[in-house]
Amino acid sequence: MRILLAIAAMVTLSLLLSSKRFMPWRRHPVGAMLVNGGWMMVLIGLLAGPHVLELVGLEGQNIIRPLALFGLGWVGLMIGLQGHRRVLTMLPWQFSTLAVVDALASLVLTGGLALLAIHWLALPEQRSMAHVLAALLGVCVIGWSPELRSLGQRWTQARDISMLLRGVSGLSGMVALACWGLLLTLMNPGGSSAISFSALAWGLASSLLVALTAALLSLWLMRVAIKEAQRLVVLLGLVAFVAGAAGVLGYSPLFVAMIWGVVTINLPQQQLSRFEKAISKAEQPVAMMLMISAGVLLDPWIGGLGLALVLVMVVGRAAVKLGVDRPLLQRAARDAQQEALLIGPIRQSPVALAVTLGFVISAKGEDPQLALSAAKVLAVVVVV
Repeated sequence: MRILLAIAAMVTLSLLLSSKRFMPWRRHPVGAMLVNGGWMMVLIGLLAGPHVLELVGLEGQNIIRPLALFGLGWVGLMIGLQGHRRVLTMLPWQFSTLAVVDALASLVLTGGLALLAIHWLALPEQRSMAHVLAALLGVCVIGWSPELRSLGQRWTQARDISMLLRGVSGLSGMVALACWGLLLTLMNPGGSSAISFSALAWGLASSLLVALTAALLSLWLMRVAIKEAQRLVVLLGLVAFVAGAAGVLGYSPLFVAMIWGVVTINLPQQQLSRFEKAISKAEQPVAMMLMISAGVLLDPWIGGLGLALVLVMVVGRAAVKLGVDRPLLQRAARDAQQEALLIGPIRQSPVALAVTLGFVISAKGEDPQLALSAAKVLAVVVVV
């Protein structure tokens, strides 16, 4: 009963803080950081979790996981909906170049540094899955934050730099989820460190089948749902179906839902326009529920290895953004200057939290051979 009351309180807080009553406070810079940024939700989840007040103990975390799974399906859908073929073909080549360079440099540099730190600081029996954890942290530093306030008011209004950063943000989010989905499908069931390409082929086929089924259901149910409330129920139900199917099959709900979003956005647009209001109404509560779930599931006692990985992620991200991506961005945006790009591009992408949360709720996130438990890895990403 205590766990059910905690879940009810989480959902109620998500709805309350995303309501119109709190809108003026959320527009204030401090309120925007705490509420829209999700950090108040993470703190509430941490207080309710097993490491503080224990409203949700370790045995109750399994009940929280369906909420987190649903939230991950929502994030994957939102990122996939940016993959319209017409939009992608209209983007300048600088967008795709920046996204690919950012992904490769992040994976190689941050993943390599994390692998060295794990082999140096972890126990010998915890190193067999080191490459999985290193790849996860490499994926976490891929991407750009679409929030541009850190560039300052003058540069937020600059068309070239704003559009370029938003475009790179969408593309790099899809690249990050694709990398994480491929990483999960490459691993054998049970979290073995061996790589199976047959598992990759089967995983991609299964993911595509679930996504295509959900897209066809979307097309049909959009015609049936006439009222706004019906469309909202259909949308939430489809997210639950896709995320649940991915979880049962052992694949990434982020990756499968992203494929669903890409397929759906490229279907005939007449029915898709009906979902716009449903998405806008549900987006903020679902995001807050996801952040509360992250707070409940993380373990704040990360130890020396966790602190070392925090440093690795910060150094790796700064090196990639300032040394590799920033020169490309400056050449692409004519009105960008050195001081305008110093801080903005280094902001951590919110996709990192979703990817790590997916690692926590996957079976592979509980492997005892990991140098850090999945809950501690989630805390590392929150600290970063």
